Amino acid sequence: MFFIKLLDEEDVKYCREGIEGLHFQDGGATQPLNKSYNVKKNQQTTSVPDHIRKYIIDIFYNHSYIDSVYCPNRVSVNFYNKYQKDDYYNLHVDAFKAMPKSNNVFFDYGFSINLNDDYEGGSFFMNTDVGPVSKQLKSGEAVVLTGPTFSGGAFGNGVGVGLRKGGDDAIGQRDAELLKAFNKAINQARKDGVISRIATKWFGFDASM
Repeated sequence: MFFIKLLDEEDVKYCREGIEGLHFQDGGATQPLNKSYNVKKNQQTTSVPDHIRKYIIDIFYNHSYIDSVYCPNRVSVNFYNKYQKDDYYNLHVDAFKAMPKSNNVFFDYGFSINLNDDYEGGSFFMNTDVGPVSKQLKSGEAVVLTGPTFSGGAFGNGVGVGLRKGGDDAIGQRDAELLKAFNKAINQARKDGVISRIATKWFGFDASM
């Protein structure tokens, strides 16, 4: 899970206008786990207007960080959610198909974009190695939820590069030296604040860890 500033004020206004005239239904009825557990209580639309769907998809495809890290080949924008006092969406696992449905396509990531920051509560909670951590989204911010393929550790917010493991031969020794050089450069850039400045400017979050 990571958080990113995705929409500016004009984007948020445009997406909020798309809500007008839409019908909201019981969001809990769309969550199968609600039959056995109190997982979800909110209001949810049955769809998103086509022009809003295309607008959000274009933003995802043209976002430099999302394009370089997640490389999406399909983005599905499904519905608006509305939460009022005492509403909730508890711990769960998403395994949803593409909307509109197409050839049993499942997704590796889920995302939620906040269109309003005039509220209390409503934080996202992350279970980490040091305990739960909460984050309250501001208007225009998005949370991206990863599936089981990538989770925590080296795949969280940070800076890294893949290298061959060093060995005893000449090539292995060269790779070991290359690893030391990369680590030295990254550590220096982190110490100098270069990574923080570049990541915040282009990706919307501090990747210096």
